[in-house]
Amino acid sequence: MSEEITFARIVSDNFQNILTVIGSIGGAVVGGIITAKASRKNDVKKTIREKRTELYYEFYAQIEPLINDRTVIFSDEYFKILVQYKAKMKLLTSQKACAALEKFYNYVRTKYYAFLKYKNENDPENDPQNQEIFYDEEGYPDRIVHISAEDRAYFIEQTQDYIQKNVPTLEDVNKTLVPLYNALREDIGSNM
Repeated sequence: MSEEITFARIVSDNFQNILTVIGSIGGAVVGGIITAKASRKNDVKKTIREKRTELYYEFYAQIEPLINDRTVIFSDEYFKILVQYKAKMKLLTSQKACAALEKFYNYVRTKYYAFLKYKNENDPENDPQNQEIFYDEEGYPDRIVHISAEDRAYFIEQTQDYIQKNVPTLEDVNKTLVPLYNALREDIGSNM
């Protein structure tokens, strides 16, 4: 009897080799899938870190003047910059950095709004005794403010006094700025 070569006989004779080939191919496919997923995840993390680094650098460069001149906390421009960056920052920061940003923002906002309130309450332009209401040709009300140069100068002097008496200490500023700085550094992995 001659041995007939059948598919079943080939498989049974080479079963170990076939399993090795299938295992190798399967392992390569699974390994490739895992590697691709890990690579994609790392690419996403790298992209986020790069975007954070750029944004954090710009942001910190804008808020850092507070360290050297703490009177900027009372300026409209400083507060506008902080508000502008706050929205951008909330999209990219970690929860820890977002919480630190919120504390810093609230600190600055409290100081700034207190200053605005002082100005509004003491500005001679807001005093009804210095205002004259008249109506234009179409019947719409308008006002003219009558303020003397002395009143204006006194208000400016009082505003400067307010700033000098209420300017925060570096220690007070650093209570919210340093944790923010550290959280930003941690986010981008430069907290060594």
